Amino acid sequence: MLIYKILKPAEWEQWQVEGTFAGSELDQQDGFVHCSTREQVPGTVDRFFEGEDDLVLATLDADELAAHLKWENDFPHVYAALTLEDIVEAAPYEH
Repeated sequence: MLIYKILKPAEWEQWQVEGTFAGSELDQQDGFVHCSTREQVPGTVDRFFEGEDDLVLATLDADELAAHLKWENDFPHVYAALTLEDIVEAAPYEH
């Protein structure tokens, strides 16, 4: 199963430079990396990224992250920093 992390351009750039991503400011406050299913992505974008341009959608393999993945309130949450190797694909988010 695939899950998705929505990133602002600066977050994506930082992840590429550092090789790991411990999450956005909200992720770090909550103690996990918020992700979404494909069906949840549009609602998540509308709720948390209104007015943001150039978002990046990082595709992650839930099976590969299973040791750190918890489903809470029907959303996938990753309790670990993500690495570039965790990414199946990264592409601009198309509204």
